[in-house]
Amino acid sequence: MADVVAAIRAHNVEVSAGQFGGMPAVKGQRLNASIIVQTLLKTPEEFAAIPIRTNPDGSFVRVRDVARTELGTERYDRYVLFDGKPATGLAVRQAAGANALDTAKAIKAKMRTCPGTFPPA
Repeated sequence: MADVVAAIRAHNVEVSAGQFGGMPAVKGQRLNASIIVQTLLKTPEEFAAIPIRTNPDGSFVRVRDVARTELGTERYDRYVLFDGKPATGLAVRQAAGANALDTAKAIKAKMRTCPGTFPPA
């Protein structure tokens, strides 16, 4: 278990790959920008492909060889009920400077466009 956690932590990171315009800078240069490499994993398949160990023959033991990867909830210690039935909670955060009434209207409009994806009430 510790090997799997260590491998995931090592492969699911965001790293700085350097910068443009860093020291020593060319005379007159005005640009200085950090380069961030996007290495955060997003899909179950990406997590499944993480190598845990290299075998003596050069082959790898990957997460998919010892575990099932799937999309799930971020936390399993919450249980949501609506009218006494299992439900799903959804948090919406308003963007800075956004109008709360416009945000609520946009959410309600979007919800009306996808009723076929929800279970019957």
